[in-house]
Amino acid sequence: MGTITARKRKDGSVSYLARVRVMRDGFTYHETETFDRRPTATSWVKKRERELAKPGVIAEYKAADPPLAKAIDQYTEESLKEIGRTEAQVLRAIKNYPVADMPCSTIKSKDIIEFLQSLTSQPQTVDNYASHLAAIFAIARPMWDYRLDDREMRDAIVVARRMGIYRIWQTISTSAARLPRRNCVK
Repeated sequence: MGTITARKRKDGSVSYLARVRVMRDGFTYHETETFDRRPTATSWVKKRERELAKPGVIAEYKAADPPLAKAIDQYTEESLKEIGRTEAQVLRAIKNYPVADMPCSTIKSKDIIEFLQSLTSQPQTVDNYASHLAAIFAIARPMWDYRLDDREMRDAIVVARRMGIYRIWQTISTSAARLPRRNCVK
């Protein structure tokens, strides 16, 4: 069903947000578009509702929302850059966690934080998992049109750092900071 909402812009003019939302077989598809005129928004809603009412259209959108594990597999298979042993091991391990079974469009920063918190490793290892997972989030939408939101990953990294789930790397390693210093004689 489509809805149209009038919204006031910063400059005082009015725009119309047209929203189409279809729920079928436990799957929800939604789409929004902004227009300058209400009649244009109304015709777009009617057109999209007709297109989405055709048999099989919603099933195509549902198929285009694979689980995170499929995005990880596609990344490892299609990457022209050689994937190192550590990255390959980390990506294989991520596929064993519940977050990998979630559809790409439903993964939020909260889910990523829960995943990072479930790791019982050193902070450096958690950082490693987060950075390799961030690579998947960065390319999944532009490369394969999977609905993984890169902003959710960035938000999760900010929260993880602020909450101490993993630490920000320092420019000087801890072993280098403990080296004895030479006394400078003038």
